[in-house]
Amino acid sequence: MMKQDASPEAALTAMKELDTLTSTYDLDDTNSITLEDVELRQYGMADFSSTAVYSGRSLASLWNLFGFGDSEVADVGKSNFTDRYTYHALGNAVKSGTVSSLQSGFEEQTDDFNFGLCDMAGKLMTAMYRVPAGGFGDVRCLRQDGRSATGAYLHIDNEDGTELIHINEIDTDTKEPVEVLKEAFVEWRKNNPCEDKSSGTAPTVGISPLIKAVSMLGIASLIFSSLT
Repeated sequence: MMKQDASPEAALTAMKELDTLTSTYDLDDTNSITLEDVELRQYGMADFSSTAVYSGRSLASLWNLFGFGDSEVADVGKSNFTDRYTYHALGNAVKSGTVSSLQSGFEEQTDDFNFGLCDMAGKLMTAMYRVPAGGFGDVRCLRQDGRSATGAYLHIDNEDGTELIHINEIDTDTKEPVEVLKEAFVEWRKNNPCEDKSSGTAPTVGISPLIKAVSMLGIASLIFSSLT
């Protein structure tokens, strides 16, 4: 739909209307509860002028049923952030503060982690790294082994549809997946520096009217479009 110029809001409405299944969960040996699947999902999308997000009304109840009442269901974002990006940060089954940590990391103005904030890749990496650095993440993983998630993912396409960067770290044993992703990102950055030493100017790597990007940390994620 969005390829045919449908707005994120229209696409989201269509997705919700198609999601008509239900799921049943046991409460105990004799009782169960049936919930609409659409109310157990979290959708998010962005184009170059707006975002659309829906957090299911039963998500918090479901995670509480599973014993994770300390988790949050949240979505935050801005259109035309610094006149350059449209983005949204969202998550569920994550420690309270995780989604706002993603947001603040993306809007970071100081390069505390030396990832480079000149392009979308650096801002995405900074956003994800803020989560484990602050002790946030997926409540299930934090409780089980102290990691923020079981996997971390960063992908950006160029305006012609070719891949700019793709890093996907899943099942990293006992390692923090964002740390593993960071190591791969640092290697990528060596070949895609923020500053062109010969000219003293910043390149336009990752910045074009048609770039779309996504990063994911467990079931917390960031969705973006670049405006310039």
